[in-house]
Amino acid sequence: MHRRTFMLLASLAIAAVAMPAAAATIHDAAEKGDLEEVKRQITAGADIESRDALGNTALHASAYNGQLPLVQWLLSQKANVKARNNLGATPLHVAAYAGRKDVVALLLANGADVDARRAGDGRTPLFDAAVNGHSEALELLISHGADVNAKGSNDDTPLHWAVLEDHGAAAKILMTRGAELNAEDADGQAPLDLALNKGHQRMATWLTAEGGRRGRLTTRDRLAGTLLAVLTFASLAAYVLGLAIVLNARDIRNFRAGRHPRAVLVGRVIGVMAAVAAWEYVTSRFGSLGSEVRPGLTAVEQGQLHGERYAELMTHLLFTIPGAYLIAASITRIGTERLLFGSSQQTSDTERYDEPSEVTHEPADELGPSVSPTEQLWRRKSDEEIEGAVRRLSDYTEETQKILQAEARRRRIGFSG
Repeated sequence: MHRRTFMLLASLAIAAVAMPAAAATIHDAAEKGDLEEVKRQITAGADIESRDALGNTALHASAYNGQLPLVQWLLSQKANVKARNNLGATPLHVAAYAGRKDVVALLLANGADVDARRAGDGRTPLFDAAVNGHSEALELLISHGADVNAKGSNDDTPLHWAVLEDHGAAAKILMTRGAELNAEDADGQAPLDLALNKGHQRMATWLTAEGGRRGRLTTRDRLAGTLLAVLTFASLAAYVLGLAIVLNARDIRNFRAGRHPRAVLVGRVIGVMAAVAAWEYVTSRFGSLGSEVRPGLTAVEQGQLHGERYAELMTHLLFTIPGAYLIAASITRIGTERLLFGSSQQTSDTERYDEPSEVTHEPADELGPSVSPTEQLWRRKSDEEIEGAVRRLSDYTEETQKILQAEARRRRIGFSG
């Protein structure tokens, strides 16, 4: 049974001793501390060990409500100090839960088991004092030999419960008396995990200063969450990066060919600015990574949250920042190209980026006296360059188109007609 569920049931059973029971009036009298009525009931034949619906005896009821004189009288009448209710709680459990330190002392003096384990969750009276932060009851139980590192059925300790309920004084008492700071329960949660999961920042800070660390399963679940989140974020990021590469394809070709120098330069500058802005966004978003806590999450859920955040950070570093650069550079380059040079019909051969910007004359005996400088330039291009230019024929002026067509026919590549 989950620790919280069982503790709730145990609390209800303990609290029930404070409620009047119509069918067992001795319990009603014990709860009120009415010694004379209890004596009258027993004289009339009532059983001192009679139980209410939840298995509580008159000693349970009087101990929970701090009725010290009645507790003394019941013990003098040989009431069972080790009696257990339906959840296995003894009178010492309920007295510790309610913080009745005088009753706790009296029960211990009359043979109560300081480390009696409650059935079901296996918790001792020290757990009940810790969960409600009853420091004096804690001190008293520990001074009578209570095990500060006792483990419940879920491997939880009194320190787990003191931390979970944010009882700093109780946690410090347990620590100074030898409680293990980094004990892990069956879910792999150390006290620090519980403090972080519940949003108890002061408690978490104190535990960390004392040497507290996260539990082992929290780390494992963080890694598992990372792997799962990587697949999710990477698929989206791959799409974004792919789109950026497609948009930047022409820019890459122009860069290799040494074309579009001004537009490419402007694109590069804007791309770097976009990448810097993306980096600042990433660092501001993930500055607290590893220490952030979302209250109300279990250790497993908290670990998965951290894993997802780590995966998101990796995705931004690998894809978002490069993608921001490529997309900004491409869009800026295209816009600059249109702004500076307009459409292809208005651009001369010397202004076109996709054409050579310098003319080198070859000797007439190599290319012939009738070959123009522009033809000389295209004669020096490779077959692949001619083929690529033919595919973009409409980008060039009418004169250049004729030269390209002629050169393509001469080489018998990329064009026919």
